[in-house]
Amino acid sequence: MQPFFASRDFKRALENDKGENTGGMATISDNKALLPFMKQEEFEEGIKIEEKIVKKLSDREGYEEGFLTGVKYPAFVLPGKGNKIFEHNDRGGDPEFLNALSVLKNDFVDVCFGMLEGNLPTLKFEGKAVTALYTAPLTYGGFIRNFSGSKAIKWNKKEFSPKTEIYPGSVDLTDSGEIQILSSRSVAVVSKDDKLEESLRIANEDIRKIDGPVRYRTNIDMDYVNKCVERMKMLRL
Repeated sequence: MQPFFASRDFKRALENDKGENTGGMATISDNKALLPFMKQEEFEEGIKIEEKIVKKLSDREGYEEGFLTGVKYPAFVLPGKGNKIFEHNDRGGDPEFLNALSVLKNDFVDVCFGMLEGNLPTLKFEGKAVTALYTAPLTYGGFIRNFSGSKAIKWNKKEFSPKTEIYPGSVDLTDSGEIQILSSRSVAVVSKDDKLEESLRIANEDIRKIDGPVRYRTNIDMDYVNKCVERMKMLRL
């Protein structure tokens, strides 16, 4: 088993962590394995928890050898005393996996074949911080109740930073070439830089260039991260 770096998912639809839970409105990861508000021992405890889960599952009767091959997505919470798990999936997290794939040096196809053959290559990542922000329909997560206007959305890749990639999500391409939003998160803006503060700045600047009836979390920034750092200091007392 090879652990990825830690990433922080922002589940709530609205500002200041209000509103409904979503599939994830944003994700951040730093230029190293830890997030700014984590301790090394908390990260390592998360790895040990995952190792226990994988062993426990692999020891169960009725499972074929190799069934656990693939990407595991454990979600943890830091209550101030240790590390606790509250969710586990046998898949990549969304949008967390966008952070990982953005800095993965290996060819992901080779990684997948390696897993199938039981010969997983050593995963290598760029030392970059990544911010992923999602746009979503105005009705998503309870922001507004109804919207009957145009569903067309567009962007010009040339207007974005070279450090940003755009990933369409819940959208539909019409016969005329128009992109229309559907009911879930529409487009992910993923920006990476040497520093987390800069990746946050770039992503927040570029997501504003998405033209259409969508919204996004506007408070995913360094001020929020610093508040998390102070919050964890209080919880650890």
